[in-house]
Amino acid sequence: MKANKTKPRRKVRRLFASNPFILGFSLVLSFGIWLGITVGVAPEEERVLPRVHVTFEQTAAIAELNLEAFVPQESLFVDVTVKGKRYILNEITPEQIIVRAQTVMVGSAGLKSLRLTAVNASAKDFQIVRLSQQEVSVLFDELREQDFQLETVLLDASGKPLKNKDSAAPKGYKVDHELLSNSSVTLSGPASEISRVKTVTATAQLTGKLTDTRAFPVTIAPQTGDSVPLQFVTINTADEVTMTLPVYKSVSLPVTVEWLNVPPAYAEKPLKITCSPQKARFGISESQLEEVKSVTVGMIDFSKLRAGRMTEFKFPAAEVRQYKLLSDEEFFKVSVDTTGKVSDVFAVPHSNIQMLEAPEGITVQAAPGSLDAVTVAGSAASLKALESGDIYAEADLTGVRAQNGEVAVPARVFVRGYDDCWIIGEYVISLVLKMN
Repeated sequence: MKANKTKPRRKVRRLFASNPFILGFSLVLSFGIWLGITVGVAPEEERVLPRVHVTFEQTAAIAELNLEAFVPQESLFVDVTVKGKRYILNEITPEQIIVRAQTVMVGSAGLKSLRLTAVNASAKDFQIVRLSQQEVSVLFDELREQDFQLETVLLDASGKPLKNKDSAAPKGYKVDHELLSNSSVTLSGPASEISRVKTVTATAQLTGKLTDTRAFPVTIAPQTGDSVPLQFVTINTADEVTMTLPVYKSVSLPVTVEWLNVPPAYAEKPLKITCSPQKARFGISESQLEEVKSVTVGMIDFSKLRAGRMTEFKFPAAEVRQYKLLSDEEFFKVSVDTTGKVSDVFAVPHSNIQMLEAPEGITVQAAPGSLDAVTVAGSAASLKALESGDIYAEADLTGVRAQNGEVAVPARVFVRGYDDCWIIGEYVISLVLKMN
């Protein structure tokens, strides 16, 4: 029996005599002692948790007054100092601490100083020692939204306000009124701050002299009548606002007209016209200077031209939209010379009247006497050879409903075979409708 007891002891002695075992055993023992000291007897530490969010609770009084809390961005977060054992502090996150602004005493609108409190919202054993600030200033007010028209401000390259827009371009150029991509913006914020806004400006700064139209980004800023800055007003815009400055080269160009219902012969060789004034100053984009040779100031319909006389037309200068008029004309007078042309009256044969867009289920005929007095103008040779059978008409029945009775519709009358003839006046044709 004694020999059997001695054998295990020898194994234990051999194990402790082994260097690898002794080394491993020492490490495990040391770690256990360190862990025990760290957990059980290690001193507590302090640590700062940065940017813990501050919450603002809605009370019944605040809700009843329809108030909202407006807080400076820097006051939405505080730093919290906590105390505890190191291994616990290593696991703490800002979300495990709740910082509240005490709103229970708020019973009216205005700027309030609210006390801050913090609580441990986790199951971890640590203390909250202090906050980076004990109070926070909060404005309680109604939320208001209001639209404002933008007022443009133009700065030169040095940042000074530009009093004369034309100074933004070299001599010989004209700078027109500024154009904003959005003419207004919506401001939102406390009613007390919105009421202080007098205007909202859209400011653009030039980088140099302009020789062509350019668009600039703008800075939008509410303007008040005092020196107190706005803290909580937000500018709401769907898109970035830009300011376009139309810039034109001032050039003197001949004026002319366009023609409507022009016979083929006069498309190749127009009638003689006289414009007064013959030229005017216009603002032309520099990129178009080479291609613009004249400016159209109006349109003349051949149906308004009488034969054998001078016919004068008067076009308001304000209706010239093609290019910017820079001179001070109020009207452009254009005289058309039809000297040498003659006119005569003809009847259009009913067989030459075509019905367009006639509704289904009816028969349409021209009423007796329709288009019996159509005035045709042209050269004497053509009018001498012209016959009634060379004159045609198209009656437009668009919108006419199927019915029995007589209706009057517009008619387009024209001449075939004589390229230097035209129809004078406008015509309406009477039609007899009969349901099938």
